[in-house]
Amino acid sequence: MKIMHMLGILVLVAALALLALGGVGYNGQRGLLDAIAAQVISSDALRNHMQADMMHDALRGDVTAALLAASRQDAAAIAEARSALGEHATEFRQALQANRKLPLDPALRSDLDAAAPALQAYIGAADQVMTLAETQADSGAAYADFTAKFAELETRMGAISERILALNKANRLKAEQDSHRVMWQQGGAVVLAFVCLALAAGWILRSVFGLLGGEPQLAMSAAQHIAEGRLDQPIPVAAHHTRSLMAALARMQRDLRERLERERSIAAENLRIRTALDNASTGMYIA
Repeated sequence: MKIMHMLGILVLVAALALLALGGVGYNGQRGLLDAIAAQVISSDALRNHMQADMMHDALRGDVTAALLAASRQDAAAIAEARSALGEHATEFRQALQANRKLPLDPALRSDLDAAAPALQAYIGAADQVMTLAETQADSGAAYADFTAKFAELETRMGAISERILALNKANRLKAEQDSHRVMWQQGGAVVLAFVCLALAAGWILRSVFGLLGGEPQLAMSAAQHIAEGRLDQPIPVAAHHTRSLMAALARMQRDLRERLERERSIAAENLRIRTALDNASTGMYIA
């Protein structure tokens, strides 16, 4: 296999490793983002519910303040309580409505829908007590009904609160698990990519070393010696590299040396014969 092909394989392995890393990272981050989004939604639901819970208590405080003001015949305090009641009722409705708009699970959404009539009844009972306080009328029965509506709504709100807390906890645990899973997946992908690249690089190095039969510097030095006519320099060749460049250089060096030795031997023999013939010719001339 050509060296360029080997390098192409290495580049291909590197590209596949990068694609694998990117795919693992993308899938992991996508799952993690989904878990974080669910955590954000449950946190928003918990915040809205806490706001609604505070307004639930604030409405009772407004009614109590109005009754106390009525006992003192303080019209200004009753008017202030009426204004606060309207604000708190509006915030109560908005908080529950905000939760109903969130993409929550069906069971929790069903509880929120079921709490809407109880909320309206509670606000209506508070408004009735407030009206009686404003007119200085007897509000005992109305206040008892208001207290019953408060307890009923508190029970519903408590159940919703438990569901939201459980959902928030589950989403938080899932986000943490997804975070750890993504970390391990990415770490494993990095290790796998490193191993694949190391194996590919090792295979290429072994292949190139097998083609050369030794270090490139040694091959260059051997070729330089042969080019300069120094055929007595030993060229090391490993036993399992008989088809390598170093082995070919060693064979070429041996063949050149043997050819030179044969040519020198033939030249020496020719010189001997020529000298003998010259000597014989000289003797004949003298005779």
